[in-house]
Amino acid sequence: MLKPPAKRQDAVPTLRGWEDPRTGEILVSRKHSERQIVEYFNYHNMQRSAPAPAPAPAPEPIIEADPTPEVGAEAEMLTEADPVDYSVMTKADLADHAALEHGIELDTSMTKSAMIRDLESQI
Repeated sequence: MLKPPAKRQDAVPTLRGWEDPRTGEILVSRKHSERQIVEYFNYHNMQRSAPAPAPAPAPEPIIEADPTPEVGAEAEMLTEADPVDYSVMTKADLADHAALEHGIELDTSMTKSAMIRDLESQI
């Protein structure tokens, strides 16, 4: 493999020797074969066109999970009844809820506030 002169690493090989790539001046007179010149350029073109190694991916941050509740605590949470906000229900929803959850029949001809008072008094 051809190596450029130590003082001019940018020199290029030609059939006449090592030339300055900008001026064409012969720096070192030496005969190179065409095969040597082709090998030199093929090798250096591969070196220049070789893709740079990809940077290593950054490690993902470690996120500590919240401690899970104990099984007993989970069971307690499931058995406790969630309070129901009757004010966001429609009159039809109130009547259905009262019938399905509490077995109470509400009169839908009453006002919504009267239905809520009646339901809460019977629970």
